[in-house]
Amino acid sequence: MYRQSPRLIKLGASARGDFSSRGAFRPTERATIGYTSNTFDTRTFLVIHYWLSLFDEPEASAEFDVIKSIFRRRVWPELKRERERERERERERERERERDMYTEIRSAATALSVYLSLLMLLPSIAADELYGSLSEGSACRMEDGSAGICKPLPSCPMRIKEVMEGKRFSTSTGRCTFENFVEIVCCPLAEARTTTTSSIEPNINDVLGLRPADVACHEYENEIIGEDGQKVNPNIFNGERAAAGEFPYMVALGYQPDKTNPSLIRYNCGGTLISVRHVLTAAHCVNNINNFVPVEVRLGAVDLNDNSAYVQRIQVGEIISHPRYKRSLNYYDIAIIKLRRAINVSNNVMPICLQTKPIPNLQQLVNMSLVVTGWGATSFENEGSADLQKTPSLQMIDKIECSVAYRGFSKLPNGLDGSMICVLDKNVTRRADACQGDSGGPLLLLSMVSSTVLGVTSFGQSCGSSIPAIYTSVIFYLDWIEDMVWPDKKRP
Repeated sequence: MYRQSPRLIKLGASARGDFSSRGAFRPTERATIGYTSNTFDTRTFLVIHYWLSLFDEPEASAEFDVIKSIFRRRVWPELKRERERERERERERERERERDMYTEIRSAATALSVYLSLLMLLPSIAADELYGSLSEGSACRMEDGSAGICKPLPSCPMRIKEVMEGKRFSTSTGRCTFENFVEIVCCPLAEARTTTTSSIEPNINDVLGLRPADVACHEYENEIIGEDGQKVNPNIFNGERAAAGEFPYMVALGYQPDKTNPSLIRYNCGGTLISVRHVLTAAHCVNNINNFVPVEVRLGAVDLNDNSAYVQRIQVGEIISHPRYKRSLNYYDIAIIKLRRAINVSNNVMPICLQTKPIPNLQQLVNMSLVVTGWGATSFENEGSADLQKTPSLQMIDKIECSVAYRGFSKLPNGLDGSMICVLDKNVTRRADACQGDSGGPLLLLSMVSSTVLGVTSFGQSCGSSIPAIYTSVIFYLDWIEDMVWPDKKRP
């Protein structure tokens, strides 16, 4: 067995602990060296290794040769074996981690599968237990047996009040259905005006998170009072709207073609009354159409020749086109006219609600129709109509299909965009359509109990053809509209 040299022991003792921290060998290697050499401990060996490498003395060289010989024959083979065992242990730990991960993933996948299966069942279970099968506009019975009608919860003040008070109305009578993420509830036909606008409006915003347009719609449907002090509603008789007051939000834009004759007014575009002082229309209708801009609006009559007492003619106060609109293009074709004074609310003149929620496939909506109104041409032989016209129910067309029809259109260099709605009458023998003079008027979503404006008549290639007409989407520009019309009302 190799005998320790006093000189080596002294060197090792003097530097013990100073060199081992340099990390020349891993902890496993140091332990192995100490175990296999049986002559000196690990740190002594490392110190000797370091110091002998610094001196070029015969005695030191001879002793160092002995150390190297021991290391090669006894330490190094054991180090190699230990390293291999360590690698194998690491590989086993990695395999164990992979097995654990696989088990966790498989368990999570199983749990997710079960959860999704239950989730698919919940809507039908919830619908059966919580809701009836009555769609919006259907007749229903209140808890006390009185007549009611199914309406969206935000449009029924009585139900809103119950929700805010923590009351839960009856399953079989209070709830009609659940459509497009909106609860449809049974609302009384003749609802008493028991709360004021100031007391309920903030609560609607806070509890239901309604947009300014939703709050305004609530006011129009439930809170507007006419000059006679009575609550105002559009005329409805047995589910059929009367001709007078059928479209109380319809506006004709009047232009003055001859400034020397101020009494001569021509109505070349349409619009939609969306507040008591604001009209929604197309930007191309207020940007020098035939070198003129609208100077007044006409409301309250379906006949432009009607000059009865309920007709209102109000001067234009301010014209607000979308800031990105350009006359040479068909993009951003939307504008707002601010009236010089507020309208007088009546059964024949009142604002309409804006569509604030996306519309799914219109064919899936029950008891609703898509209609265009205007005083435009009724055939190729005439330029316009004195009587307000309405189309039969139309259909929205897939944007891809519609884009093909407008490929290469000079005013659409970037093609159709997300702000545009394509609409067509699928009845080939009828082909109802918007035409000259209808621009700026509304694309309406109608039901038995409500009307909302979905779009603004913008442009088309020809009247009554197989090519869809294009309407500017209200929802797409809703933020801008709200900022212009209700700047003081906060969006949720």
